[in-house]
Amino acid sequence: MAIAIAAVSAADRKTQDWRDYGGGPDNSKFSPLKQIDKSNVSKLQVAWTYPYGETLFNPIVVRGVVYARGRNGALIAMDIDPVTQRWLF
Repeated sequence: MAIAIAAVSAADRKTQDWRDYGGGPDNSKFSPLKQIDKSNVSKLQVAWTYPYGETLFNPIVVRGVVYARGRNGALIAMDIDPVTQRWLF
């Protein structure tokens, strides 16, 4: 699992969350962030990875915390900046 993280302003804070599976109730995989567009998408780099992430699970990001599935079906919560594990269940 690899997740690219973009810095957002305080005004855009509410739009950086990924609270629903697939990014929205319609599973559109859409995020309204404005820092990434056609002119700079090719310059994106992986910010960090979690080596035990489940690739068939869509992480959810709320208020800077990534909730995802880890090794052996475990659920994990990680802070984004700096990357630290909050809990594992």
